[in-house]
Order: sequence, then C-alpha cells, then structure tokens
Amino acid sequence: MGDTEQHRRLTLAAKIQQLRKRPENRRPDGKLKTYRELATECAEVSGEPFSPTYMWQLAKGERDNPTLRHLEALAKVLGVRMSYFLDDTPAEELELALMMRDAGVRAVAARAMNWSPDQKAWLVDLMESIDRREQARRADQDNGNSTTG
Repeated sequence: MGDTEQHRRLTLAAKIQQLRKRPENRRPDGKLKTYRELATECAEVSGEPFSPTYMWQLAKGERDNPTLRHLEALAKVLGVRMSYFLDDTPAEELELALMMRDAGVRAVAARAMNWSPDQKAWLVDLMESIDRREQARRADQDNGNSTTG
C-alpha cells in the first residue's frame, strides 16, 4: 500500500465527524447534535455509561479505542453497521458506500448512468446551486432570521 493511499484512510474520529454531519443524524432544526445528545443516545442504546466528554474525545481523536459495546452503540445511533468503524477501506470508497445506501441517491445515479457528459455537468451545476441555497438558508436560521422556501 502506497503512502498516498494510507493518508486517505479515515480515522475513527473522522468517521464520527463525517457521520455526525449527515442530515439524518442532525437535530430536526438541521443543526448538529451536541456531544451530550449523542452520548445520551449511545448510553440509552448500550445500557452503559457514555459521557459527553468521552463522546467528544472519540470525535476529536483524543481516544481511539472504544469498547465493543460503545462502538455498537455509536454505529446504531449514527445509522451504520459497526464494520464501518473497523473497515480500513479508503475514505472515498466509504463515503460512496454511505451515499449509495440512500434510495434517492441510487435513483439519481441510475438515471444519470446513460446521460451525456453535458447532461451530467448540468445536473452537477443544479445540485451545487441547491447546496448553496440550503447553506444560505441554514446561515439565515443560525443568525436568527426566519426564511421559508
């Protein structure tokens, strides 16, 4: 395995951070769940103590050797198989596998398979425009402005 490939592998902390940012792992208002909220959910799932400090340490890379029960709880709370945390697959492959679990993503990918390069470029432009609009909406929400649309 080359040096470059080694650097593209995600740490446990990076995987937790990546999963924490996914829309289905956010609060209903779209904001990130706090480490306290995640720790509480993990404690409920595992039936074992799971402190906010411990959750923060795992997410920041201060600790990287959780117990099997804690890893199982993290996986359940964050919506992945426990093997996701143990897998040594390069980051790009893991991210793609996570995306392809979503039925909507699979439907878009299946339809776009036979499109021309120009059609695919148009779709990417459209998605980037949607992302910018959503980011602006979230920024407005974070600043206390209420926007609908």
